[in-house]
Amino acid sequence: MKRFRETWIVFWPTLMGTIWLLLLSIPPLSEGDSYRNPKEILGNPMIARMPPGKAQLTPIEKEEIQKYGVTALELMIYSYASKEPGHDNDRFDRVTVVNSLGSLRIREFLCKYSFYYKDIKALITQDGIKPGDLHANMIGLNVYPPENVGSGGTCYTYLNSAGAQKARWTWSWSNKLRRVRVKNPQIKDDNYVISDLTWDDMEEREPWWEEEHKILGTDIFKGQRCFVVENHNIVNPNYYLSRRVTWVEEKDFRDVHEEQFDRKGRLLRVIDKDWVQVRPWNYWAWSQWNSKTLDTRVRTIYQWYDWIFDQGFGKRWYSQGQLRKEFVWRRPKSPLPYFKGVADLPPEPQIRWEFWNTLGVKIATAGERG
Repeated sequence: MKRFRETWIVFWPTLMGTIWLLLLSIPPLSEGDSYRNPKEILGNPMIARMPPGKAQLTPIEKEEIQKYGVTALELMIYSYASKEPGHDNDRFDRVTVVNSLGSLRIREFLCKYSFYYKDIKALITQDGIKPGDLHANMIGLNVYPPENVGSGGTCYTYLNSAGAQKARWTWSWSNKLRRVRVKNPQIKDDNYVISDLTWDDMEEREPWWEEEHKILGTDIFKGQRCFVVENHNIVNPNYYLSRRVTWVEEKDFRDVHEEQFDRKGRLLRVIDKDWVQVRPWNYWAWSQWNSKTLDTRVRTIYQWYDWIFDQGFGKRWYSQGQLRKEFVWRRPKSPLPYFKGVADLPPEPQIRWEFWNTLGVKIATAGERG
């Protein structure tokens, strides 16, 4: 024992010195850029009102400018800017799906994204990026449940337009099969991982060419004054939704509530969207989507946490070789507690009946009898 103590006394300073050197070798988080309101970034609102390919304002848009000071398209472009904050990000995604019987399924991922354009103004004006160019990279690894840890995928997403569309390339890695597979491009209404949300909900919809928009009015949602915008897909006549209606708060243009209508015009899905302003960058980022699909009564609670921005990730992160490493590059600083049952879930999202009643619009819901 005495010899052990003497050895430890000698070894201890060396050990602590090694740990200290390791800590010093870890680069500090770069603060990168900081949040700027998308309206400020664009400067001239006509950039959002008249993106490339649009010849003139419509009569409805001229009325919207007179009545609201903005057009519906302008609002949706501002809102899009908050969807991809910073030049890159690193975060944890957790999805909890609850079926009509109250059974829970949970998946959790560690994700990294890089975006290859300067800002929303450069994206809209195609300054440094053109349709067909690489728009974003993503890599995501499963970190829960334990049997799935290390499985994941990486994808390359391209900027599209009405005249130039290039499908996303996706590779997946299975920790059981031990091989990389190319995945077919996802259909827009395919479920996103295990959730009841779709790929279009989470990854797609470039509003300046895929949809047409109209302001239905204004509303107060959870104490926030919002523009209420109706969105129609104009590319696919067989699109799975007849329309979406989006509540966009008026200050930072975050979409905070959405109601989706199926092809028969019935209200299909209701989503509440919560945001957090992440320091030190002050970017707005998603914190939780609380969704319910009315005909199946399936709920999806999608949560994001531990956001990190603007660290200059290289493209090496998004290779097939990186997938094979099954490298979980960090652990959460402040893990979220898991939902253990229905009682732990947030309250269900609610249809904005008051708004629809104000418009004098009767809404039918999917799953209604009679």
